[in-house]
Amino acid sequence: MTLPLFPSLISTYDDPDDQLDTLNTFFSNCLEDHAPLRRCRVTRPPAPWMDDETIRALQLKRDNLRREAHRTNTEMAWTSFREVRQKTKLAIRKARTAFMEKSLLSNKSKDVWHVLHSILNPPHQPSTL
Repeated sequence: MTLPLFPSLISTYDDPDDQLDTLNTFFSNCLEDHAPLRRCRVTRPPAPWMDDETIRALQLKRDNLRREAHRTNTEMAWTSFREVRQKTKLAIRKARTAFMEKSLLSNKSKDVWHVLHSILNPPHQPSTL
C-alpha cells in the first residue's frame, strides 16, 4: 500500500529544508493523532521498598481474592481476602522497616540524606506517558 499524499506534497518543494519541514509536520501530526502525550499526576511519594516480588505476588493474590469476594459474596471468600490483605500489609510494613533501618544505619551520611530527601521531598514535576 502506498501513500500518494506524502510524496506528492513533499515533492512540490524544491528546497530540501522545506521538504524536511513538511515531512516533520506530517509525522508530528500523525504521531499526535495516534499516540498523544498524556500527563499523569503522581500522587504518592516514591516507595523503593515496594520492589519486592513477594509483595507484588501478595498484592496480586489480594486483588484477585477481593474480586472473587465481591463476585460471590460468601463469608469464606471474604475471610480468605482479609487474611491475604493482612499478610500483604505485614509484608509491606516489614519491607519498609527493613529498608529504613538499612538506609538510616548506613555509615555514609550522604546515603542517609539522599534517602531522606527522596522520601520527604519528592520531585513535583508531572510525569508524561
